[in-house]
Amino acid sequence: MLRYAKSLLLMAKSFQTESNFEKAISHLKMAYELEIEDSKLKSNILYHLSRAYRLIGDYENFNKYADMYFELEA
Repeated sequence: MLRYAKSLLLMAKSFQTESNFEKAISHLKMAYELEIEDSKLKSNILYHLSRAYRLIGDYENFNKYADMYFELEA
């Protein structure tokens, strides 16, 4: 599962670079929902999720995932 999550994150970053935020968000959500215990990877996924939502102007979801990111980082 860890490799799959990393692959999803990599694909999401690629989609973000292409400004395809909906696909990026979809891949990031799939990665986040996987049962992985790597907190650094989870944190990275949450960071990119919050960033993608900010870039599309969805501040409600931006705040949701940013809060989750900061909770994990604390």
